[in-house]
Amino acid sequence: MTMIWKFRQIVRFTLVNQLTSGVICFVGLACAIALLRPFSTEMNNLWSNRLQPVFELTTLMFAFLIWFSNQRSRWEESLPKRLSVTYVFDGRPVMRCERATLIDESDIRAMAQQMGAQMAGGRLAFGPVVNIVAPSVERIEDGAAIRCYGMSFHLTELPDCIRELSSTQGQGVLVRRVVGHEFVDNYLPCPTNNGHGT
Repeated sequence: MTMIWKFRQIVRFTLVNQLTSGVICFVGLACAIALLRPFSTEMNNLWSNRLQPVFELTTLMFAFLIWFSNQRSRWEESLPKRLSVTYVFDGRPVMRCERATLIDESDIRAMAQQMGAQMAGGRLAFGPVVNIVAPSVERIEDGAAIRCYGMSFHLTELPDCIRELSSTQGQGVLVRRVVGHEFVDNYLPCPTNNGHGT
């Protein structure tokens, strides 16, 4: 990893994520200069009377935007973390675990695999495709905010519990939700299934 490549990646990240803030500050500076320019009668006093306050105000605005951005990041990191995982077989979801408590982001994959094995009551055959969704902040029922992580695993074999449920209740999705401090499982039929088997 070269230093130039790393610098380019940081610049690209900054442009993508901080472009709005930069544009707002640039437009604000341009407007302030345009508004103050007609009032300057003497070129010698232009800097001390007009431009210096504009640059000071712009510096203050940048400092505020940086502080606010850091505060937002710290706030998001302090939120309770939840993990939702979807297990897909043959192009359709067959199991889903919603908003399980996540202690640390580093164990997302292992935790998701463990939850799937618990839901299936045994072994799962995971394929090579794993999709990870970028974390987002969501508002829950009581008005509090949580930081949600999501991912999906593609399975190479239909779990036995889903095969049994499909044969008795038709094609559907086994959904595990966190209610209080417990998991509640529900088998939800697919809406297009009309109650018929697989």
